[in-house]
Amino acid sequence: MPPRPRQPHRTPLLAAVLIAACHFESAGLGDDDAGPDAGDTAASSAQTSEGGPAGSSSGATAQADSDSDSGGVSGDGTGSTGGGPPPPPLGCGNGVIDPLEQCDGGEDCTPACTFHVCGDGYLGAGEQCDEAGANGDTQSCTSTCQTARCGDGLVGPGEPCDDGNAIKTDACVEGCVLASCGDGFLQMNVELCDLGAGNGVYGGACNTTCNGPGPSCGDGVWDPMHEACDGDGAPENADCEAGCKPKCEFAKVDCNNDLSDGCTSIYSDKNNCGSCGNKCPNGCLLGSCY
Repeated sequence: MPPRPRQPHRTPLLAAVLIAACHFESAGLGDDDAGPDAGDTAASSAQTSEGGPAGSSSGATAQADSDSDSGGVSGDGTGSTGGGPPPPPLGCGNGVIDPLEQCDGGEDCTPACTFHVCGDGYLGAGEQCDEAGANGDTQSCTSTCQTARCGDGLVGPGEPCDDGNAIKTDACVEGCVLASCGDGFLQMNVELCDLGAGNGVYGGACNTTCNGPGPSCGDGVWDPMHEACDGDGAPENADCEAGCKPKCEFAKVDCNNDLSDGCTSIYSDKNNCGSCGNKCPNGCLLGSCY
């Protein structure tokens, strides 16, 4: 009898079929009993992988990227810039008033899409300056966004005073400087006169302390440059008479006809003892030589 042909081994093929069936079953494909939860699970898995909620790391990354692109603008659209003008919100400048924008374009709208107000750091209509948080009534740009100037009533940089008026007789005079004797302005109830550079001129109307006329004969103050004597001031051994004229005291004489150097005593001067020119060898006593 001829030998029977050998049957091929089916074990490897059967194993492959079983493995495929296991994978098919584990994926839930073709399983009528998988129920509605299977579809929900798959959808949830897909949503998570695409950046949906459920604590997705990719969703957090997308949110961080959005925050980074916004330039750090806060939720109210003002930003946090440390005192400078706020950065514009996203979409500012597209001509459409978007959320967080007060305006978008036009003369009354700032580059940050907010209406112009003094202190926003943008130069608007009617403003001469705007330094945002640096504005102030003692600064170069005032709190009303006007450039500080003498006469605005605010004591700004470099001004000792500023009373906001053009009166020259009060405590703050022209040029926003404090009134003082010699400034040429008569300060009411303080000074009697003030001629500026004319103060202190001999025979003038104002002295150097602004409380009366300038130096003159008869004021009791001897001015040797203009007077021979005045008051108690006079050359040696001389008195002062009316008209600022010196006169030798009793028993004193002017032996050289020059009262500016004073008078001499003929009772004790050994060079003029008893009379002018009488010289004594030793001394003079009571007008006699010895």
